[in-house]
Amino acid sequence: NMKIVFYTAHDRYVIDALRAKAFDFLLKPVEPAELQTVLSRLCKPEYIVHNYMPPVTADAGKPFVVTTPTGDLRFLHTSEIGYFRYQSARKIWEVALTNGTFLPLKRNTTAEQLCAYDTAFTQIHQSYIINLHYLIMVQDNRCIMYPPFNSLEELVVSKKYKKKMIERFYQL
Repeated sequence: NMKIVFYTAHDRYVIDALRAKAFDFLLKPVEPAELQTVLSRLCKPEYIVHNYMPPVTADAGKPFVVTTPTGDLRFLHTSEIGYFRYQSARKIWEVALTNGTFLPLKRNTTAEQLCAYDTAFTQIHQSYIINLHYLIMVQDNRCIMYPPFNSLEELVVSKKYKKKMIERFYQL
């Protein structure tokens, strides 16, 4: 679903861009009207992905069984989980679900247990574990996530966990 717009000072690359199926081509110095035309095309509804769901992984068939503080069992799939956050006031982990809700986990659940379930789960901070399938990029040590997790919280990557996160990404 990615659209590529070539932006260069050399018009000799137009043919290469078209053959590579570029969405559009801008020549430096760009004219404001040309930029607006390209942006208008990109913003058309048929080019916008509204309800992104990460690709189903090989482990998607294996349910992730979580126990709530009341003892209820909940069966989830990796694709339903955006991230986990630790609530220090309550001393519990919660799971952020694609439907916008948070599900509290039983009190003795550990970060190690959560990360061990699937290679997509990696700890980025002492209080956060993310699903790498929803990660778009890390910018200024903040995780930029795909919807519906793109505006819920600031998911900061601490120095302690950054190297481990990168290693885990390459295991996917």
